[in-house]
Amino acid sequence: MAGTGAQFLGRIRANRRTPVLVRFADGSYLPVIGSVAVRIVEAQIGATCKDSTSSTGSYRLAITLTDARCYRAGALVALYHGYETSPAGAARRIRTSG
Repeated sequence: MAGTGAQFLGRIRANRRTPVLVRFADGSYLPVIGSVAVRIVEAQIGATCKDSTSSTGSYRLAITLTDARCYRAGALVALYHGYETSPAGAARRIRTSG
């Protein structure tokens, strides 16, 4: 995937050890997984269902968009959360200029 120019945003296990090479102001950090530099964003995401039940989960997202100034952690978490809760068949994309 790294050679295609495609970007990745996905959840990883909470117990996976990833060494912190750089820590960003938004709380995310940069490790290398395999041979790929990724940004890790840790977040708590809450959801309320139509029947008023709610739940909160801890997420660790691995993202190949490593520029924390251009791609804010909160926006990436919202993008992931929107994808996870969207109806089947719906797609969301990150659009970049350049």
